[in-house]
Amino acid sequence: MVIGKVLTITELFDMGYEAVFIGSGAGLPMFMNIPGESLVGVYSANEYLTRINLMKAYKPEAETPILHNKKVAVVGGGNVAMDAARCAKRLGAEVHIIYRRSEAELPARAEEVHHAREEGIIFDLLTNPVSIQGDEKGHVESITCIRMELGEPDASGRRSPVPIQGSEFTMEADAVIMALGTSPNPMSYGGTPGLERTRKGCVAADEAGHTSVEGGLCRRRRRHRRRHCHPGHGGRQARRKGHRRVFEEQEIRQKGPAACGALTVKVLFLGLLLR
Repeated sequence: MVIGKVLTITELFDMGYEAVFIGSGAGLPMFMNIPGESLVGVYSANEYLTRINLMKAYKPEAETPILHNKKVAVVGGGNVAMDAARCAKRLGAEVHIIYRRSEAELPARAEEVHHAREEGIIFDLLTNPVSIQGDEKGHVESITCIRMELGEPDASGRRSPVPIQGSEFTMEADAVIMALGTSPNPMSYGGTPGLERTRKGCVAADEAGHTSVEGGLCRRRRRHRRRHCHPGHGGRQARRKGHRRVFEEQEIRQKGPAACGALTVKVLFLGLLLR
Protein backbone atom coordinates (compact mmCIF):
# COMPACT_ATOMS: atom_id res chain seq x y z
CA MET A 1 0.00 0.00 0.00
CA VAL A 2 1.52 3.33 -1.07
CA ILE A 3 0.18 6.22 1.00
CA GLY A 4 -0.19 9.36 -1.08
CA LYS A 5 -0.54 7.32 -4.25
CA VAL A 6 -3.23 4.71 -3.55
CA LEU A 7 -4.70 6.38 -0.47
CA THR A 8 -4.27 9.84 1.03
CA ILE A 9 -4.09 10.61 4.74
CA THR A 10 -7.49 12.29 4.47
CA GLU A 11 -8.97 9.07 3.09
CA LEU A 12 -7.45 7.11 5.97
CA PHE A 13 -9.37 9.28 8.45
CA ASP A 14 -12.50 8.70 6.38
CA MET A 15 -11.92 4.95 6.81
CA GLY A 16 -12.19 5.30 10.59
CA TYR A 17 -8.61 5.75 11.73
CA GLU A 18 -8.48 8.15 14.67
CA ALA A 19 -4.79 8.94 14.36
CA VAL A 20 -2.12 8.64 11.70
CA PHE A 21 1.52 8.67 12.76
CA ILE A 22 3.79 9.79 9.93
CA GLY A 23 7.02 7.88 10.55
CA SER A 24 8.26 7.28 7.03
CA GLY A 25 11.73 8.70 7.64
CA ALA A 26 13.57 10.67 4.98
CA GLY A 27 15.40 8.48 2.54
CA LEU A 28 14.95 10.58 -0.60
CA PRO A 29 18.40 11.81 -1.77
CA MET A 30 18.68 15.48 -2.61
CA PHE A 31 20.11 16.72 -5.90
CA MET A 32 20.97 20.19 -7.19
CA ASN A 33 18.69 20.17 -10.25
CA ILE A 34 21.49 21.33 -12.52
CA PRO A 35 22.06 20.25 -16.14
CA GLY A 36 23.71 16.86 -16.50
CA GLU A 37 22.54 15.18 -13.31
CA SER A 38 20.96 12.36 -15.36
CA LEU A 39 24.29 11.35 -16.92
CA VAL A 40 25.81 7.94 -16.26
CA GLY A 41 28.28 8.35 -13.40
CA VAL A 42 26.22 10.75 -11.29
CA TYR A 43 25.38 9.07 -7.96
CA SER A 44 23.65 9.99 -4.78
CA ALA A 45 25.96 9.35 -1.84
CA ASN A 46 23.38 6.90 -0.46
CA GLU A 47 23.52 4.76 -3.58
CA TYR A 48 27.30 4.95 -3.87
CA LEU A 49 27.97 3.93 -0.27
CA THR A 50 25.27 1.25 -0.26
CA ARG A 51 26.62 -0.37 -3.40
CA ILE A 52 30.20 -0.32 -2.17
CA ASN A 53 29.70 -1.35 1.45
CA LEU A 54 26.61 -3.56 1.40
CA MET A 55 26.55 -4.91 -2.15
CA LYS A 56 30.37 -5.23 -2.43
CA ALA A 57 30.18 -3.59 -5.85
CA TYR A 58 33.92 -2.85 -5.77
CA LYS A 59 34.54 -6.54 -6.50
CA PRO A 60 34.74 -7.50 -10.19
CA GLU A 61 32.54 -10.54 -9.58
CA ALA A 62 29.74 -8.46 -8.02
CA GLU A 63 26.35 -8.69 -9.73
CA THR A 64 26.31 -4.92 -10.29
CA PRO A 65 29.98 -3.85 -10.16
CA ILE A 66 30.75 -0.17 -9.74
CA LEU A 67 33.12 1.65 -12.06
CA HIS A 68 36.59 2.33 -10.73
CA ASN A 69 36.78 5.99 -11.62
CA LYS A 70 39.88 8.07 -12.21
CA LYS A 71 38.68 11.47 -11.00
CA VAL A 72 35.65 11.92 -8.73
CA ALA A 73 33.88 15.08 -7.60
CA VAL A 74 31.94 14.81 -4.33
CA VAL A 75 29.47 17.67 -3.83
CA GLY A 76 28.77 18.47 -0.17
CA GLY A 77 30.61 19.00 3.08
CA GLY A 78 29.00 16.69 5.63
CA ASN A 79 30.09 13.40 7.18
CA VAL A 80 28.49 11.42 4.34
CA ALA A 81 30.46 13.44 1.82
CA MET A 82 33.67 12.53 3.67
CA ASP A 83 32.66 8.84 3.68
CA ALA A 84 31.93 8.84 -0.05
CA ALA A 85 35.15 10.71 -0.85
CA ARG A 86 37.31 8.32 1.15
CA CYS A 87 35.66 5.28 -0.42
CA ALA A 88 36.27 6.65 -3.91
CA LYS A 89 39.87 7.40 -2.96
CA ARG A 90 40.40 3.83 -1.75
CA LEU A 91 39.12 2.62 -5.10
CA GLY A 92 41.98 4.47 -6.77
CA ALA A 93 40.46 7.80 -7.81
CA GLU A 94 41.67 11.36 -7.42
CA VAL A 95 38.90 12.87 -5.31
CA HIS A 96 37.76 16.47 -4.96
CA ILE A 97 35.23 17.64 -2.37
CA ILE A 98 33.29 20.60 -3.73
CA TYR A 99 31.71 22.77 -1.05
CA ARG A 100 30.16 26.18 -1.50
CA ARG A 101 31.23 27.66 1.85
CA SER A 102 34.59 27.90 3.59
CA GLU A 103 36.24 25.30 5.83
CA ALA A 104 34.91 27.05 8.94
CA GLU A 105 31.35 26.25 7.81
CA LEU A 106 31.96 22.59 6.94
CA PRO A 107 29.21 20.60 8.68
CA ALA A 108 31.34 17.44 8.89
CA ARG A 109 33.02 16.60 12.18
CA ALA A 110 36.57 17.92 12.50
CA GLU A 111 37.99 14.40 12.74
CA GLU A 112 36.22 13.39 9.52
CA VAL A 113 37.78 16.34 7.70
CA HIS A 114 41.18 15.53 9.24
CA HIS A 115 41.05 11.89 8.11
CA ALA A 116 39.91 12.89 4.62
CA ARG A 117 42.89 15.22 4.27
CA GLU A 118 45.19 12.47 5.60
CA GLU A 119 44.01 10.18 2.83
CA GLY A 120 44.71 12.78 0.17
CA ILE A 121 41.23 14.18 -0.51
CA ILE A 122 41.40 17.59 -2.25
CA PHE A 123 39.05 20.28 -0.89
CA ASP A 124 37.69 22.79 -3.40
CA LEU A 125 36.07 25.23 -0.99
CA LEU A 126 33.97 28.28 -1.85
CA THR A 127 33.05 26.43 -5.03
CA ASN A 128 29.66 25.38 -6.37
CA PRO A 129 28.72 23.21 -9.38
CA VAL A 130 26.58 24.76 -12.11
CA SER A 131 26.47 21.93 -14.67
CA ILE A 132 27.82 18.48 -15.51
CA GLN A 133 28.99 17.58 -18.99
CA GLY A 134 28.99 14.17 -20.66
CA ASP A 135 30.60 12.45 -23.63
CA GLU A 136 28.87 11.06 -26.71
CA LYS A 137 27.90 7.92 -24.78
CA GLY A 138 26.20 9.84 -21.97
CA HIS A 139 28.92 9.30 -19.37
CA VAL A 140 30.19 12.05 -17.07
CA GLU A 141 33.19 13.80 -18.61
CA SER A 142 33.57 17.05 -16.65
CA ILE A 143 31.91 19.37 -14.16
CA THR A 144 31.61 23.15 -14.41
CA CYS A 145 31.77 25.15 -11.18
CA ILE A 146 31.71 28.76 -10.07
CA ARG A 147 33.73 30.41 -7.32
CA MET A 148 31.81 31.73 -4.32
CA GLU A 149 32.31 34.34 -1.62
CA LEU A 150 30.57 34.61 1.74
CA GLY A 151 27.92 37.26 2.23
CA GLU A 152 25.52 37.94 5.07
CA PRO A 153 24.34 35.13 7.42
CA ASP A 154 21.26 33.18 6.33
CA ALA A 155 18.46 31.70 8.45
CA SER A 156 20.79 28.98 9.77
CA GLY A 157 23.24 31.58 11.09
CA ARG A 158 25.91 30.70 8.54
CA ARG A 159 27.13 33.28 6.03
CA SER A 160 25.39 32.85 2.70
CA PRO A 161 27.57 31.90 -0.30
CA VAL A 162 27.34 34.38 -3.19
CA PRO A 163 28.54 33.52 -6.74
CA ILE A 164 31.45 35.53 -8.13
CA GLN A 165 30.38 36.47 -11.63
CA GLY A 166 32.77 35.40 -14.37
CA SER A 167 34.65 32.90 -12.17
CA GLU A 168 33.31 29.73 -13.83
CA PHE A 169 35.76 26.95 -14.56
CA THR A 170 35.56 23.34 -15.75
CA MET A 171 37.47 20.38 -14.38
CA GLU A 172 37.63 16.81 -15.60
CA ALA A 173 35.63 14.20 -13.70
CA ASP A 174 34.28 10.80 -14.68
CA ALA A 175 31.96 10.54 -11.65
CA VAL A 176 30.01 13.00 -9.52
CA ILE A 177 28.63 12.03 -6.11
CA MET A 178 25.89 14.22 -4.66
CA ALA A 179 26.16 14.23 -0.84
CA LEU A 180 23.63 16.95 -0.10
CA GLY A 181 21.52 15.14 2.47
CA THR A 182 18.11 13.50 2.23
CA SER A 183 14.53 14.65 2.46
CA PRO A 184 11.13 13.06 3.12
CA ASN A 185 9.32 11.54 0.17
CA PRO A 186 6.43 13.99 -0.45
CA MET A 187 4.31 11.12 -1.71
CA SER A 188 3.65 9.97 1.87
CA TYR A 189 1.64 13.08 2.71
CA GLY A 190 0.52 14.12 -0.76
CA GLY A 191 -3.10 15.14 -1.11
CA THR A 192 -3.48 16.16 2.55
CA PRO A 193 -4.77 19.73 2.65
CA GLY A 194 -3.70 21.83 5.61
CA LEU A 195 -0.68 19.71 6.52
CA GLU A 196 2.07 22.23 7.24
CA ARG A 197 5.67 21.49 6.30
CA THR A 198 9.02 23.01 7.17
CA ARG A 199 11.34 24.79 4.79
CA LYS A 200 13.07 21.49 4.03
CA GLY A 201 9.84 19.63 3.30
CA CYS A 202 9.48 17.80 6.61
CA VAL A 203 6.09 17.60 8.30
CA ALA A 204 5.95 20.35 10.93
CA ALA A 205 5.05 19.31 14.47
CA ASP A 206 4.84 20.98 17.88
CA GLU A 207 6.42 19.89 21.19
CA ALA A 208 3.81 17.17 21.67
CA GLY A 209 4.23 15.79 18.16
CA HIS A 210 0.98 17.24 16.81
CA THR A 211 0.82 18.27 13.19
CA SER A 212 -1.46 20.97 11.78
CA VAL A 213 -4.03 18.27 10.89
CA GLU A 214 -6.11 16.97 13.81
CA GLY A 215 -5.21 13.35 14.53
CA GLY A 216 -1.93 13.58 12.67
CA LEU A 217 1.17 12.77 14.75
CA CYS A 218 4.80 13.08 13.89
CA ARG A 219 8.09 12.50 15.62
CA ARG A 220 9.71 15.80 16.56
CA ARG A 221 13.38 16.66 16.30
CA ARG A 222 15.15 19.47 18.17
CA ARG A 223 17.24 21.55 15.85
CA HIS A 224 17.61 25.32 15.69
CA ARG A 225 14.55 25.55 18.01
CA ARG A 226 12.28 24.13 15.30
CA ARG A 227 10.11 21.01 15.40
CA HIS A 228 9.68 18.71 12.45
CA CYS A 229 9.71 15.10 11.36
CA HIS A 230 13.10 13.55 11.91
CA PRO A 231 14.91 13.31 8.56
CA GLY A 232 18.00 11.37 9.52
CA HIS A 233 17.23 8.06 11.20
CA GLY A 234 14.68 6.50 8.90
CA GLY A 235 11.35 4.87 9.42
CA ARG A 236 12.28 2.23 12.01
CA GLN A 237 13.33 4.66 14.74
CA ALA A 238 10.47 6.99 13.85
CA ARG A 239 7.95 4.15 14.21
CA ARG A 240 9.30 3.24 17.66
CA LYS A 241 8.93 6.85 18.67
CA GLY A 242 5.44 6.83 17.19
CA HIS A 243 4.26 3.86 19.23
CA ARG A 244 5.37 5.61 22.41
CA ARG A 245 3.79 8.86 21.28
CA VAL A 246 0.40 7.32 20.56
CA PHE A 247 0.10 5.54 23.88
CA GLU A 248 1.11 8.68 25.74
CA GLU A 249 -1.30 10.86 23.76
CA GLN A 250 -3.83 12.09 26.29
CA GLU A 251 -5.96 14.13 23.95
CA ILE A 252 -6.57 11.30 21.54
CA ARG A 253 -7.29 8.82 24.32
CA GLN A 254 -10.04 11.04 25.68
CA LYS A 255 -11.89 11.57 22.39
CA GLY A 256 -14.89 9.65 21.07
CA PRO A 257 -14.59 5.87 20.74
CA ALA A 258 -11.14 5.92 22.33
CA ALA A 259 -12.34 7.25 25.70
CA CYS A 260 -12.05 3.86 27.39
CA GLY A 261 -8.27 3.64 26.96
CA ALA A 262 -5.28 3.89 24.69
CA LEU A 263 -5.51 0.33 23.39
CA THR A 264 -8.84 1.05 21.73
CA VAL A 265 -7.40 3.82 19.57
CA LYS A 266 -7.38 2.85 15.91
CA VAL A 267 -4.03 4.11 14.68
CA LEU A 268 -2.25 3.78 11.39
CA PHE A 269 1.54 4.02 11.26
CA LEU A 270 2.47 5.32 7.84
CA GLY A 271 6.00 4.04 8.18
CA LEU A 272 4.70 0.47 8.12
CA LEU A 273 2.76 0.98 4.91
CA LEU A 274 5.60 2.70 3.16
CA ARG A 275 8.03 -0.17 3.70
